[in-house]
Amino acid sequence: MRLESDHLLLDVRPTEPTYFINRAMCLMALNAFKPALSDCQKAYELQFDTPTAKTLRLLARCHLGLGATGPALSLLRRALILEPDNPLAKQLQTRSLQ
Repeated sequence: MRLESDHLLLDVRPTEPTYFINRAMCLMALNAFKPALSDCQKAYELQFDTPTAKTLRLLARCHLGLGATGPALSLLRRALILEPDNPLAKQLQTRSLQ
């Protein structure tokens, strides 16, 4: 149900990065990392030069889900520059280094 409502919201406001992030989180919960990556990349593009730490972290999580550790670590470093105490970004970084 949530996935459907996020899809409808994107029809109404296709330039709102939050809606792409919300849908990506739903897709990640279903282990659908490829479409989630696409949504995260769209949110990243919409945020121009100021992506949020959350967007960077979720983009990294998608890369990890697809087995791409290098891009994930790069994104997590950027997220931790923005929010050095972000526990979720730290946890993902630790997990990706194992």
